[in-house]
Amino acid sequence: MVLVRPPPADTTCLFRERALSFNPAAKCVLIVPRGGPSAPSLRVPALLLQDQSVAQPVPRAMTLGVVDTYLASPHGGRDEGFHLAVSELLEEWARDSAADQPAVQIIDQQHSARAHELRDVLTRNGIPIEFSAESDRARVLLEESGHTGSKLPVVITYTGRALADPTNDELAAAFGLTTLPARMVDVAIVGAGPAGLSAAVYTSSEGLSTLLLEREAIGGQAGSSSLIRNYLGF
Repeated sequence: MVLVRPPPADTTCLFRERALSFNPAAKCVLIVPRGGPSAPSLRVPALLLQDQSVAQPVPRAMTLGVVDTYLASPHGGRDEGFHLAVSELLEEWARDSAADQPAVQIIDQQHSARAHELRDVLTRNGIPIEFSAESDRARVLLEESGHTGSKLPVVITYTGRALADPTNDELAAAFGLTTLPARMVDVAIVGAGPAGLSAAVYTSSEGLSTLLLEREAIGGQAGSSSLIRNYLGF
């Protein structure tokens, strides 16, 4: 849903509550006037830069959850920046609202440290999982996979392959993530955090064959942050 101009706060809240009752994943976007046809094309509308009395309520509304974000109104006949921002918001909404089908089933005791480690590694790599503690469902899954449960955790992939207490390398191999090039490369970069990803992009853009190695997940430690958007690996 889109608010073209900021109505009274109580009206916005009621409108948002009504929309969320139909779709809990709905997003509320405030479209701020750019400031006239002569205003420059800035990510932050000139109106918010010029008038603090207008600017202050916007971050406050975002902090209180009245709106999720804001965009500058379209400028001219074609505003690629506006269309790109809307496309990114729609992609984020689709990802949040879609029901993920688990690619991996993990069966183990409720407070197993290894099971939590596996869940963290898979989640950071964008692989949807389902965790089943000791229960009737867990026993059925074990029987179907041909395991007795004597060695936990058991990881069952979407292809039906079952791994008993797999290492991280075995788990990566099950998803084809351990392939190395058969020939010599120009540059090998160890660590796929923000710095490693940036270095890989620049070396590749210069025509160098580049190998990027990462121990756990693309994005490094920063990949566990929900506050980073529109960056390499996220």
